[in-house]
Amino acid sequence: MTEPACAFCHAGVAVAEYPVTAPVATTSPVSGRTEDHGTRPWAACATCADLVDADRFGDLLERSLALAPRPDDGPPDALHGFARASLREQRADLFAQVALAHGPRRPLG
Repeated sequence: MTEPACAFCHAGVAVAEYPVTAPVATTSPVSGRTEDHGTRPWAACATCADLVDADRFGDLLERSLALAPRPDDGPPDALHGFARASLREQRADLFAQVALAHGPRRPLG
């Protein structure tokens, strides 16, 4: 069985989850498509859980973006820069909603 990944950084193994009390949704600034995340709990690795508990959502955003996969290993171009800026905007919106709607940490397992 695969261990659950962190919903924030997508790099760490989830050790805790946060219930969400209000629906969370984001709209892609690139495609205009809305993704409904509903009210399902958000899984978090130990590092991201510590950032959530400390209300350090700006640091959480930076961690998430630093660990996000790159489209390629080539030099950045205008499209790549736009995609990164769009990802930042979308995740900032998403994490702001989670910050307002999350409940207390619950351990997984």
